[in-house]
Amino acid sequence: MRIKTVRSFEKNHKIPRIIWDQIFHNIPYTPSSFGLKPWKFFIIENKNYKNKLKKAFISENNIQQLENSSAIVLILGDQDKKKLANYIYQQKFLNQEFNQETKDQLLKKINQHYDDMNILNLKNELYLEAGIVATHFMIEAQSLGYNGCFIGGCYYNQLNNILNIPERYLPIILFSLGKENKNLETKKQKKNILKLDINHFFNFL
Repeated sequence: MRIKTVRSFEKNHKIPRIIWDQIFHNIPYTPSSFGLKPWKFFIIENKNYKNKLKKAFISENNIQQLENSSAIVLILGDQDKKKLANYIYQQKFLNQEFNQETKDQLLKKINQHYDDMNILNLKNELYLEAGIVATHFMIEAQSLGYNGCFIGGCYYNQLNNILNIPERYLPIILFSLGKENKNLETKKQKKNILKLDINHFFNFL
């Protein structure tokens, strides 16, 4: 499946809760380091919160997406991710995925791993995990008839303050989501060709 980038949306279309529920039913199964799933999602639909976001947006094109899309999705990474381990691994134990001894060994390994990790490596890991789950999110949304566009033109370091989010959570990815405005997109549409030869990307060793 190709991920289609869409920047023009049907204005005032509200994504039904059942669609969100379907997306979030599958998202937790996205792979993550030690299965800790350190993501936090903010689904920004409210006009007042969208207006607050404008302060952090850099380009006019991104502001248009913000105004016309059904929602802006913000993905953050939990910098205290190891705190999630006790609960998650207790649930795995109760599900009889391993015994108490194995659970204790795994928790010790996780705690040691993150105690030894510096902040730069932790952030790099969170960026990777957020990228994987964002791609999964977009594929799930697209399978349900919705499209979006990843947004790079944003002062991410301002988002915690603007949205009153604890500093524990690191803002990593923003993307717009909505129903494609097919009338507008059709007028602009050109044949989408790959700009580089496919062999540019791949090496077999």
